[in-house]
This record gives sequence, structure tokens and C-alpha cells, in this order.
Amino acid sequence: MPARSVIKKPYGTHRPGEPTSETPPPDLVALAENLHHPQVRTSGITCTEDGRWALYVTVSDDAPVPLPEVEAAAAGLPVVYEGAAPGPAEAY
Repeated sequence: MPARSVIKKPYGTHRPGEPTSETPPPDLVALAENLHHPQVRTSGITCTEDGRWALYVTVSDDAPVPLPEVEAAAAGLPVVYEGAAPGPAEAY
């Protein structure tokens, strides 16, 4: 069964599940570290609600997701899209 992307909007709604394995696949780690797309603000790794490792990307709320180039780069792995917080990150 092919992976399905998960689209979570607005920002802050993704609820990762418990991973089904201890470590994410090496190709997913490499993709998260090297992904470049003009509409992707950040990328990382998460789990889907059912525990599958997934690419996590934040995009602006008006981005037309799913992004075909990101889906192709994920090569069948799930992608979780989430709206990025407006403005730069703030640390307290």
C-alpha cells in the first residue's frame, strides 16, 4: 500500500504516534537534512499517528499541498505537512 501524505493545518495540530521501530530509515534522515524547496520552511522527521516514520515539513498556510516535488523526493514515505508559525521563531 503506498504511503499517504498527511496535511495538518493550521499550525500546531500534528500528533505523532509511537514509532514502530527505534530508528528512522537512513534515506529519510538524509532527505530531511537535505531537502530544499522554495515553499518548505523547515523539514525534519516525525511519525504518523499510526507510528510510521515520516518526513515532516512546515509550509506557509497558503502553500498548495501536497507539493509534487516533495512527494517525489519522499519516494513513497509518508509526508506530514503543517502550516508554519507566522514570522520567525522566538526563544524565551
